[in-house]
Parts: sequence; C-alpha cells; structure tokens
Amino acid sequence: AVSAKGAFMGNLIKNVDNTIKKTEEIVGNIVTVRDGIDKLVKDLPEKISKQIDEAIGPYIEKLDTFIVDVYDPRKKELDEIMDTIRGIQTALRGDTRDVVDRLKKPADYLLEIDNLSDEDRLDQEIKIDDISSRYYKGQIIPSSEGMEPISAELRKIRDILTRPLELAFMGVEEVVAPVPIPIGEIDPSKTWFVGDY
Repeated sequence: AVSAKGAFMGNLIKNVDNTIKKTEEIVGNIVTVRDGIDKLVKDLPEKISKQIDEAIGPYIEKLDTFIVDVYDPRKKELDEIMDTIRGIQTALRGDTRDVVDRLKKPADYLLEIDNLSDEDRLDQEIKIDDISSRYYKGQIIPSSEGMEPISAELRKIRDILTRPLELAFMGVEEVVAPVPIPIGEIDPSKTWFVGDY
C-alpha cells in the first residue's frame, strides 16, 4: 500500500511538473511570436505600421497584462508549492531510510525503550511481553494442564526429598565393627594389610 501511494504521488508530481513545463513553453512561444510580430510591424513603413499597431495593439496589451497579472503570480505560486512538495519528499526519503536502517538492528531498536519515561517504558515492556509470550500462553500452558497428575507426583517426591531426617540421639549412632578388634600386644612387624607390608 505504501509503495502504491508513493508511486501515485510520484506520478502526480511528475504530471504537475510536466504541465508547468508545457505551460512555460506555450507562454514562451506566445511571447516569442509577440516579439516577432512587434519587430515585423516596426520594420514596416510607418503608415502601415501605425494601422497594424492600432489593430493588434489592444490584444498585445491584454496578453502582456495576462502574463504580468495572472500567469507570473500563479506560476510563482506553483513553483513554491512544487519546491515545498520536493522538500517534503526529500525529508520523507531521509526519514524512511533512517527507519529502515534502525529496523536492520532490531535489538538496538528495542533497547531504545530504556530512553523512555518510567511509565512509557513499563507500558511498552508489557506490550512486548504480551507479544513475545503469546506462543507460550497459547501452546505450552494448555498442554501443561494435562500434566497435572504428573506434577502432583513430582511434588510428593520433592516433599519427601526435602523433609529433614530424624537422627539418633545427639546425631551420633554407635557403629559396630563387623570383626572384633584384637586386644593385646601388637606385633610391629605385622600389619592389617594383605601381604604384610
């Protein structure tokens, strides 16, 4: 839609520009013809020149009045309007280029949220969170509701594993050795290790 509007505006400006140029060309040709007729009349003998000048003089005067009073002011207005439109177009092209360059780096663009006021930043963060978590809310949450029995069993296991153990008195239990330790003289050349090392 944007490119269609741009193409339409481009064609409109081009057509107006062409119309202005054609009008300039027509008025220029009329002025050239007027100057040519004026020169031709002046080159004629004075008696003939005076008669022709009296006949066409009012028309030439009307033409000159039209050019000065109507054509020149309107042409000036149209030129100013076209210059303004061209200036706006140039500014919009620059703005569009800047936006496209910013969108090429979406993370940097999103980080600009930090430059907003606290209220605006919070509002934008909520909106970004809503968009970024839609898949989770739409897919993951409904499917996790069917896992409730499994979750209940996992909670029981967690409770058992986190329950404190009851230890014997003072936390020490007597350990009974599987083989009684011999009491008596110990031969220093003998050890408990296999092979008497």
